[in-house]
Amino acid sequence: MKKFIYFLDIGITEKDYDFFLDKIKLISNDISVKDIINTYYYKLGEDNTGRINKSFFLEAMTFIDYLNSELEIELKDIQWVYKENFLLLNKDFYVFNEKFFQKIDIKNTYFVNIRYPWFSHIFRIFNQLGGNTLGINHRWDWNYNDKIFCISKLYKGNLKEYVGDIIIPFINTFSKENINILYNFIYDNFGTKKIVLKKSFGEMGNGVKAIDLNITNNEKFYDALKNKYCNIYNQLDAFYIVPFYEIITENRIYYLYNKETDILEIHSVKQKNTNFEGVFELDSFELYKGIEVYWSYINKNEIISNKILLNYIKKIVKLIGYETGVLELGILSKKDFRFFEVNPYGGTLMFKEDQDDMYNFYYNMYKNKFLNY
Repeated sequence: MKKFIYFLDIGITEKDYDFFLDKIKLISNDISVKDIINTYYYKLGEDNTGRINKSFFLEAMTFIDYLNSELEIELKDIQWVYKENFLLLNKDFYVFNEKFFQKIDIKNTYFVNIRYPWFSHIFRIFNQLGGNTLGINHRWDWNYNDKIFCISKLYKGNLKEYVGDIIIPFINTFSKENINILYNFIYDNFGTKKIVLKKSFGEMGNGVKAIDLNITNNEKFYDALKNKYCNIYNQLDAFYIVPFYEIITENRIYYLYNKETDILEIHSVKQKNTNFEGVFELDSFELYKGIEVYWSYINKNEIISNKILLNYIKKIVKLIGYETGVLELGILSKKDFRFFEVNPYGGTLMFKEDQDDMYNFYYNMYKNKFLNY
């Protein structure tokens, strides 16, 4: 019988890891995985004492159910690792077991990764060594986080109107003269001096800055670019500029898309309302650090029944090519929206009303993607 090694979220702490291990010990004939998720996973709008607010918990718990129900793999056949308890030394892989590191037989082990491109590098090594890997199309990991990559796909697919105007600066010499040209070029083309600087790679609003050129002179604009976005040709720091949109709300749409059958499944919808008061004085858009955010549950049928919006969502998903993701749309009016980005998983925000929908999102994702087992 082959063993499974599941790589948990790279950002979890030892406390998170221990919490997870304690809870999987509760799984029994009387207590299901769903029971544990409902009891111990964070839910918006509830008293969350004793609960965990980390996406890996829901993802990994659902994976346990998938393995047991679909593949008849028992819990004892899964080892859980995170950044602190494994070693890859030359061609050998080790996992820490209570007192010492134990060498793992790579060829008789399935390595599972759901999150983070960092683990993908390790997985490529496993493949080269003849190991077995399961996960969500690792070739796309970096592209998932590259907003410019997604935007370019939509431009080519004649959906520019839902991307909006965008400027990607290529500046040979980072001088005040060149920045002055950019400063004037923005207003001439956008028709507004309220803009947003964004990084192609960035999470939770980090690397996003709003600037009002009506109150920010050329000198301050130069300083803002120099301090935050000066590595223009470094792919991981590449930045672009868009108008500041007065959005009504933002919808996050959890979807699965099957390329072969051309079927789009919407599993859950979250609505984000943001208080933008004073945003032009902030250093960045980073959520929960000066930016007030309010989340609401939206019945997924509101999106599914809106045939016009659903049609555009499907066009966007097909053009970008991601079969699993969370599509983020800024709603400007009943008939107008702007594409922001697609996240691979987007954080497992959960309300009591959609806890079954979120469980099904991950369960079906595993079922669709791990058929090669």
